[in-house]
Formats: sequence, structure tokens, C-alpha cells
Amino acid sequence: MLGWLQGTSNPVVLTGDAHMHHDAELKLDFDDPSSPVVARELVASSIASDGDGYRDKAWIAEALAENPHISYIDQRRGYLAARLTSTELSVDFRTLDYISRKGAPAKTTKTVTIHAAASAG
Repeated sequence: MLGWLQGTSNPVVLTGDAHMHHDAELKLDFDDPSSPVVARELVASSIASDGDGYRDKAWIAEALAENPHISYIDQRRGYLAARLTSTELSVDFRTLDYISRKGAPAKTTKTVTIHAAASAG
């Protein structure tokens, strides 16, 4: 099932159009809090679908409490901007307060830096 992970020391899954940003740890068994983390998942919101987006702080707090493997959620529209070097992956979660009219400035609401895993030997 996890054959794609073999030989990968620090996997990251980048995906999008989930209609919200989120930063999560992927585990072998989400029902077991002590289950090992097998990858990091960074999800981009949609940039232009479903209107302006919003930030329901109560829903976000509840979703984070119910999903301890998720560390960040934002329901606003946006995208990810990534920089990859030989030593790290740095990703900015970029959001816009509105998309229904021109001129919304994009802003970074969270930056995630994932360092390269040390090689054995």
C-alpha cells in the first residue's frame, strides 16, 4: 500500500483545490494518535471557485480539535508558493480576502519549512 514511500526519507504531498488551505501530517492510522507520520501534506485552496471564501473561526477551531494531525486551516481563496533547494522546501500559503472583484492583494498567512532529512551513512 505504501510502496511509493520506499526509499523516500522525507516525503511531502502537495495538492490543491480542496476549497481550503491546510497543513497536515499523514499517518498510517488516523485513529491511533501514536501512529507514525509517513508524510507531510500541504493543500492549496481553490483560487477562483465558490466565491470569495471566508474564515469561520469557530468551525476551524472545531476541525483542528477533531483532527490533531492538521495544524493549519484557512477557507479563503488562494494558492501555494514553494521554493525548493537541496536543503529544504519552503511553502507560503497565500490568501486573498476576495476574488469577486479586481485588486485583492495576496498575503502570506502561513509559511512552512520542511528541512531535508539527513542521509544515513
